Amino acid sequence: MTKDLRSQMNKPPARNLRVRTQRLISGGITTGEVFSSAAQLIPVFRMLDTGYFADCTVISRDKKWKTHKVILSRSPYFAQDFSKKNGFKEALESKITIEGFEPFEISWLLRYISGLRKDILGLSVVIHGPLKLQNCLTKGAHAGIDVEQAKDTSPNKSFLETCTILWSIGDYFRLEELSQSALSQLQTLCVSTMLKEIKFLPDLEAGIRAAWSYDRVAGLMRQDIMSLCVAIHPFIKDHASFIEFLDEMSDFSMQYLKALLGCPGMQSNETHAPLGTDCTQCLKPVFDDKGKKVPAETFAWIPTSLNFWDNYPCGFCSRHCYNTLAPEGFMKPEQQAATSDSPASECDKTSLVTAVVNRAHLDSDLRMLESGALSDFTVVCGIQEWKVHRFVLSRCPYFEPMVSKESPFKENLESRVTITGFEPFEIEWLLRYIYSLQLNVEQTQTTSPNQSYLETCVHLWSIGDFFDLNDLCHLALFWLTGQCKKFYVESRSISAMLDNISFLPDLEAGIRAAWQPDRFTQPVRGPLMTVCSGLQPFLRDHKSFMSLPEELPEFATDFVQALLGCGGMQMDVGKTERFFCSTCNSTVFDATREKGKEFVDGAFIWTPISLELHSGACQAFFCSKECYNSGRHRDYQYHK
Repeated sequence: MTKDLRSQMNKPPARNLRVRTQRLISGGITTGEVFSSAAQLIPVFRMLDTGYFADCTVISRDKKWKTHKVILSRSPYFAQDFSKKNGFKEALESKITIEGFEPFEISWLLRYISGLRKDILGLSVVIHGPLKLQNCLTKGAHAGIDVEQAKDTSPNKSFLETCTILWSIGDYFRLEELSQSALSQLQTLCVSTMLKEIKFLPDLEAGIRAAWSYDRVAGLMRQDIMSLCVAIHPFIKDHASFIEFLDEMSDFSMQYLKALLGCPGMQSNETHAPLGTDCTQCLKPVFDDKGKKVPAETFAWIPTSLNFWDNYPCGFCSRHCYNTLAPEGFMKPEQQAATSDSPASECDKTSLVTAVVNRAHLDSDLRMLESGALSDFTVVCGIQEWKVHRFVLSRCPYFEPMVSKESPFKENLESRVTITGFEPFEIEWLLRYIYSLQLNVEQTQTTSPNQSYLETCVHLWSIGDFFDLNDLCHLALFWLTGQCKKFYVESRSISAMLDNISFLPDLEAGIRAAWQPDRFTQPVRGPLMTVCSGLQPFLRDHKSFMSLPEELPEFATDFVQALLGCGGMQMDVGKTERFFCSTCNSTVFDATREKGKEFVDGAFIWTPISLELHSGACQAFFCSKECYNSGRHRDYQYHK
């Protein structure tokens, strides 16, 4: 720093400079007349730091700034406050209190406004010490704020967080140029880091916290951050700090899910069209992205998670090619033998009806329930009552202590029990099961609210769990798993799913039942989540399903974790053992190698902007940088 420049910073403005400054901020003279050098611009910012000629006070928490109305009025937000025509108290009191922002954010705002002048955008001022931010702040809209410098005073020193905060400041105070500058710098970072290691994860996490803060609006910034989150989804499941976001920030989880499913407006625009897809078995074309055409007989293997170590979406041109590689139990029904027992034989396996119980006696017991004859106990749920029998209820571990003659419980003394937390139709199912020791799920579902098979299975499992009927739990889970496996296989046909997902209402009812906040249903969620994951390329256009994340935030969080490959979220449907380069068809990954899971050196991956079918549901692998860059838009080529 020169001696003259240092002396300018350490003494009050001279009278002639004071006059020039007053004329400048009121628009009376040109920058060419006043700011012929960097040294002449410095006192304008010193006025903010020292409070010279201040006629207004800005307050944020315990921090105050002496500033100038005419400078603040460059922001439409403040201009409205200071207009006497509007009658706001700020115009009369010469004081304005800003809430919802931190002091460091207001400091950025005031310094930006102090340097915001369209006719001084070209100046570049080298400033040190407490004014170091002004090098970028005085550049205005086109050059914008240098986020690399500004982030040094942010809480987490995060580039993405700083971009997001600056964008929200510009949006709130109607400084469009500030918002655009911050947005531009964030987009540049996202493109340049898309294919690097996740060493930027702490930066990304700080950016997410800032962008999804409930008291801010940061729509455009969210889209760019979300694009980065979608891009890294195959690698993220083992990063606990990021996974914690999904439980902590339900709004972020919900939007992340929608982004993964390809809902529009969730991310910034992707410039590269998805690749066409070839049959994994015979390499014939399955999907041509130019016309978005899918042959009539087309199948897809959509795994239960998107973690690339053991799951890779595959396309098949025919049923034969699909069944050649599909895991046992997940082939199309016409091509496979029965791989599981029927519900009836499973009932025998679990010994729900034991050899010592006579079937005729059980039928007689059920008729006693229906007639109420010789009853000595009453079960109440809501407005409905059942006349029942103690000796039959004692088959259930939950009721046994209540109906024992020696029991001190009031239910025994009153010969009456009231059950809450369940609907009357569920207690009807419970009692019929206790009396007959069997249930027919097809008949039972006709009395469920939505006449849904999956919903009925979930309700039966939760009944068995609450009333300690383990056999009923096993039976309900068996039914549910079998039906979910059937739906999963049915969803492998691309053409059928594009035409109509016929079982979607049944699935939605099952999800609503399984994710009720007042029920424990964890064990039955896995099969349902497997079906959801298998359907992920087709779901975004089904409004009824896409309403579920907002209705059931916990479901949204679980669905995202399942898609990211977090353990214990779904049932196992098999793994893909080999990945091939999408450019030259050479092997990229071979799980059958002696060393186990191993990618070839220098392997690359292309992760599409969503998992929706026509926007690139099948990620692509490449054996080298050259294969990856082949045909790639220059913004997404790798040059390191």
